[in-house]
Amino acid sequence: MDDVFKQYGLDPKGANELTPVLHQYGVGNVGGLRSRNAYNQGLESQYQGGIDRLLAVAGKKNYRAMGRAARNATQNAYVAQANQASNMAQSQGLSGAYQAAQGQGIGQNAARAGAAAQNYYTDPKREQEDLMQILQVISGAQSNNPYLNNILAAYSPVESSIGRNQSLKQSGGLFGGQLGSILGSAASIYSSIPKGGAR
Repeated sequence: MDDVFKQYGLDPKGANELTPVLHQYGVGNVGGLRSRNAYNQGLESQYQGGIDRLLAVAGKKNYRAMGRAARNATQNAYVAQANQASNMAQSQGLSGAYQAAQGQGIGQNAARAGAAAQNYYTDPKREQEDLMQILQVISGAQSNNPYLNNILAAYSPVESSIGRNQSLKQSGGLFGGQLGSILGSAASIYSSIPKGGAR
């Protein structure tokens, strides 16, 4: 087991060898952090241009035209269904009254479905949802740097450990502080004992 520790430059008898491991892990990410930052900076103009184009496309989105197209496509599908149902009714010899009622029912369904398809795009909430999705994409891209996250995750416990060690040193150390308190109490008790024995 000692050889495993020594293989990585660690003290097998050390009190807390996780600290140097985290130091090495954090430092190992510095190169990637600098490389990612340099790469991101090189793409900054394209990144900003892409966002501008994305916003421009979103701003030119014609929700009314999209609604009309959705309504027409839906109604055309019902027209095809009505034609197919009419042909089938004729082949079965059904009456003209039945065929008319059947066509009227399909027409009403087509109108309702077409209006629903159109309302999906003309609803004001649709544009708001699209803009929120764009903002989420932008926010996610701006905050994406895994190397920085790795370094912060590694150094958070390291900094806590350093803070504890400094606090212990200032108070005389873990055992030094406790030993001083014990010795102080013992000296106080000893001084209260009468000298020369009982009289």
